[in-house]
Amino acid sequence: MLFTDDELASYPGAEGITPETTQLLRRLAQARIYALVPPEIADTSDVAAGIGMEVVARAYRNSEGYATESIDDWTGRRGSVAGLPGVYLTDQERADLLRLLPETSRSSVRSVRLRSWSQR
Repeated sequence: MLFTDDELASYPGAEGITPETTQLLRRLAQARIYALVPPEIADTSDVAAGIGMEVVARAYRNSEGYATESIDDWTGRRGSVAGLPGVYLTDQERADLLRLLPETSRSSVRSVRLRSWSQR
C-alpha cells in the first residue's frame, strides 16, 4: 500500500474525503502507479507515496478537470492548462516514478566486429 488513510487525511487538499471515496481513489491511483513501477519498489518509496496522495487529492479537488471557475463577477484559474478529469499521472509524476526503477546495465552489451569470408 502506497499510503495509509491517516497519511491521506493529513495531505493538503485531501481533507474531508469519505472512506468510500478514499478507497476508490487509492485503488485507481495505485493501479496507475503500479502499471509503471512494481509494488515492491513503489510501496517502499516516499516519492511514490507522495505522488499517489497528490493523484488522489487532485482527483478529489478537481473531479471535472476545470481550468477556470467563475462565480458572479469573480473568476479563478486552477492552472495554466485544463486538467484532465479523474485519476491520472502528469508527465513529471510519470518521469519521477520511472526514475525509481533500477538502471539496466549497458556495460554487458558490447559490439563485436565480425570478419567477413572475403577477409580471410
